[in-house]
Parts: sequence; C-alpha cells; structure tokens
Amino acid sequence: MKINIPIITKLWRLYKERQEYKKQIKIRLLRRQLNKGRKVVETEHWTNRYLEEDREGEQGLKNKEQGTEIKEEKYAAIGAQFSVFAFIGIIPDAKSVLGWKFIIPIFLLLLLLAFLPVMVKAELKSDSSTTLKIGDQVPDLTLKNITNYKSATAKLSDFKGKLVILDFWATWCGACVAHLPDVAKLQQEFDGRLQVILVNAEAKASEQQLQSFLKKHIGTFPPLPLILNDHQLKPLFPFTSIPHYVWISPEGKLLAITGAAELNREQVSQSLQQPSAVKFVTKVNLDLKQPLFLKENATLSQVQAYQIVLKGWISGPGSGVHFRKNGTTVFGLSITNKSLESLYRFINNHQKGLMPMMNVKEVAGDFAEPKEASQKALWNKENLWSVDVQVPLNQAHLLYDRLLETLNQNSPYMAQIETRQLPAWGLEKLPDFGKTAKAKATLQSGGLMIQQQSTSFLVNCLNAQGLSLPVVDRTNFEGLLDLQLSGALHTVDAINQELLPYGLCLKEGVYPVKLFSISKKESPLQTQTK
Repeated sequence: MKINIPIITKLWRLYKERQEYKKQIKIRLLRRQLNKGRKVVETEHWTNRYLEEDREGEQGLKNKEQGTEIKEEKYAAIGAQFSVFAFIGIIPDAKSVLGWKFIIPIFLLLLLLAFLPVMVKAELKSDSSTTLKIGDQVPDLTLKNITNYKSATAKLSDFKGKLVILDFWATWCGACVAHLPDVAKLQQEFDGRLQVILVNAEAKASEQQLQSFLKKHIGTFPPLPLILNDHQLKPLFPFTSIPHYVWISPEGKLLAITGAAELNREQVSQSLQQPSAVKFVTKVNLDLKQPLFLKENATLSQVQAYQIVLKGWISGPGSGVHFRKNGTTVFGLSITNKSLESLYRFINNHQKGLMPMMNVKEVAGDFAEPKEASQKALWNKENLWSVDVQVPLNQAHLLYDRLLETLNQNSPYMAQIETRQLPAWGLEKLPDFGKTAKAKATLQSGGLMIQQQSTSFLVNCLNAQGLSLPVVDRTNFEGLLDLQLSGALHTVDAINQELLPYGLCLKEGVYPVKLFSISKKESPLQTQTK
C-alpha cells in the first residue's frame, strides 16, 4: 500500500498558505484602522480586493468588537472557499482509489479548520443562554465546599420537598450582613420545610474567618449551611449586585430571583403553600457602568446626554452612588435607592464654595424616616429615589448642576443656592497675620493639619467640627495656608487658642451665608430653579 506523499505535502502547503492569508488579512485590518485618522496612503496589497468588498460594512467597524467579529466570520468563510477551490485542483483521478480514501478525511479536516472560528463563536453565543429562567427545572447540582452541614457535598435533590433559598452574600456587603439575622430567623421558624444555604465567593476569606463573622452577626441562631469559594452557582444565577436570593420550589423549579425586600415571612409561607400564586418582584441585574435602564446596544461613548428619575425602591442595584469617568473626569453618575434628602445632601457636598449645611426646616417633616424596621421597609418601597444623569464630556463641570435641575423638575421640592444674612462665626485676620508661628512638629489626637490649602478649605474643616453656628470666610486672603491645630476642636475657644499664633480668629456676627435651601413647591408647575 502506497501513500501519495505529494498530495499530503500539497495539502499541508495549502493549509499553511491559508493561515498566512488570514494573518495578512488581520494585519491589514489593524493597519487600516490605525491609518484611518491619519490620512496615510496605503500601497497596493494582494488582500485589497477583499478589503474593498467589505467597505459596505464600514459602519460596523465603528463598533470594534462587533466589526472584528463580522470580519473574522467573513474571512473565515473566504478561507473555506479558498481551501475548497484548492482541493478541487488536486483531486486524484478515478483510478487512484487510495488517493480518494486518503483525501476525503483530509478534506473534512480542512473544512473543520476553515469554519472553526465561526463554530466557536456560535458555541460561545449559545453558552450565554444557559442561565436558568423562572419556571425552569433546576439541574440536580452537586453542591461542593459546604460547611455547617452533615457532609462537605450535597445534591440539590437532597432538599427535595423543601423550599430552598440560595443567599449570595459577602462580608463587605452591608445590606447582606444586615439581613443575616432575618434569614436565620426564617430558617428557624420554617425548619424542616425551608433550607437557606449561604453562598460566598470571597477567595481571600478563610473558613475560620467566615465562621467567626457569621457567629458574630447571626448570634444565637443555629448556623446556616455555607458554600465556600463558589464558582459553580453564580454562572447559573448571575448577578451584578448583592444580596441576591435564588428561590427554588419544593419541586425543584426556579421560583424567583429577588432582592432583600422580598425575603420575608409572608413570601416564604405562601411559597410553601401555593408557589404558583406568589407574586415576586424580580431582581434586575443592571450594568452600573451603563446609564440606568439604557439598552446595551447603545455604547457609552454614543450617549451625549441622558437622565432618568425613578421613585420607589428598584430591586437589583442596592443603595449607592456609581460614577462614570473618562480618566479622572466624571461625566455621569447613577444614584440608586436613596432618600430625597440624601440626594440633595450629596449635591450640596459637591458644590464648590458651599458649606456642608442645608436649610431643610421647611420640609423636615416630609423627610422624616420611620425608625422601626418593619415600617422602614414599607417606607423605602414608596419613598426612595433613583436618578441617573450623564452630560457630554466637554460639559463635565456642569454635571452636578444638571443633577440638581433634574431633581427639581421631577420631585415635589425645589432646592437652590441662596445667600441669607445669618448669625455665624467669621474667620478673620488679625494685625499680625502673615507673621505666623512655625508649624509644630507633632500633632495631638483630634487636631487638624493643613498644608498649602486655601482659607475656604480651612472653613470647611471648621464647619465639620459641629459648632453651634456656621463658619464663613471673612479674610479675603487668596494665598495658601500651612498650619497645625492640635487637640479637640469642638468649641470656639479651643479653636481660637490654636488659630491665634497664625494671626487668625473666629468672631461672632451676622454675615451673608450661602445656603443650600430646600422648600416644597407651591404647585406642580413650579419646576424651574432660580
């Protein structure tokens, strides 16, 4: 039996040529992208005809990832045609039976290699849809690395007949930790019918550290089963924020995916009695790098301006502030699940030249929050706000102004910066200002050290000491200060004692004071800031 060596050699050479062909195509694509903005004239190249054919898809090139994917698939197909045509040119004649037997597997291998990039992409796309949906039967998973349980592993079917709640949490998540006692209490009340399993993916946290942490925060309740260093469950139940609760019915079906607001006695009881009748608020996985609720087909660089205001708790992102930056420049932000007072205080703290104080006397009753946990949960559901604002990069300095305008236009309140004549402590210069004492070498606990800072910075620091009256700058000094104030600075006498060596002091008087004032609108039509 003789093997046709020349045919094998030719096939291998054709395969290597195809690989070089794909490499040249990619290099040319990258060069064309780099030269696009520099008006560089490209020389003729043997790949030009394929690049010219693709100019109709030039718009797709703007989205780099999408464009690359389209091109790779296209040129993979071209490569496949190239391999087929090359194969036709070397088909042995009918007399060469051995040639046919040998060439068919090689041909199939070439086709597989040619379409491999496309097949891989299709496989990756199909993998993204493997996450479970509500109502799906949950696979009988083997849960590993379990502690506080009778064994280190367990099958999900071991809990059949019980309502299973997977509690994804972390030690750094304040909301997760706050709800640990509630979860433990539910487990104790519904023991035998409910199984809560804590799921933790903190790689740096040891079992001993987590056990100690849970004992501290759960208290006298029996310990809950804990899965350590999870890498198995999150792909099935993906999330962008925690706490994250996955409800699995006694029949093993995915019942709900919720936030902490849904985790209560009533929902657990009804889930055990009549799971199909339970109405859950599904937790939304929001990409907080994107503007809130903006569809993913709009890239961040395309969004020139954006704003959205929502009233009431939104499940998913938790409570917090998320900034969008270009380098160090903040041009967008989303604030989720905050009270209106918190939102206005946030704006006040980011206004240059303003004191960290607000006039909320007129609306203090409206902003009062209930103290009892049960009432607070209901209050949060109706009274928390979320807002997202983004401005063009060249208007980044106006971001907080736009945020204030957005709240004023869409809330029952009007906030504005105004100047009032009020009793205050004025920071003033003494005759010996400029002949300041040298800074002390040591600084006592509770003191203040300032190096190369303005007087407004000093004023803000003094306002943070909790004095009975606000402090305003009356120095008209535009230079920079270097000083150290030692000891406790909670009284004016103590502060003046430290300021005197630097030729400064606080004097009580009536001064113009800038305030961030909030008032209730007289009518819904009153929407413009003054």
